[in-house]
Amino acid sequence: MEISLDKIISRSDPYQLFIDSIRSPETLRRYKTHPHSFLKLIPNQVYIDSLGKTPKNREAPTLDKLFVELSRKNMDLASDVLLHLSKKTRNELLQVRLAPKLFLQKIE
Repeated sequence: MEISLDKIISRSDPYQLFIDSIRSPETLRRYKTHPHSFLKLIPNQVYIDSLGKTPKNREAPTLDKLFVELSRKNMDLASDVLLHLSKKTRNELLQVRLAPKLFLQKIE
């Protein structure tokens, strides 16, 4: 097996790297759906304004890759988006008076 600098530096899809790092089957099951539902809440306009492009589709790998790209370009914007979505989710849960544990599960 030959190791080269190109192979070491090249990175795979961020979504796949994330999924591959999860060891527990239960955690893997939860995280395959939760982050995707969270990222689907980000409107296409955010990507247009920051990156000049829209997602090709609303599938998890596509949204993950674009959000990582957005984060690398503008960390403050990525933090603001996550904070806004967390507050929005919290307010929605408080309106229907769900338990705090459900809030934590929803934003995980």
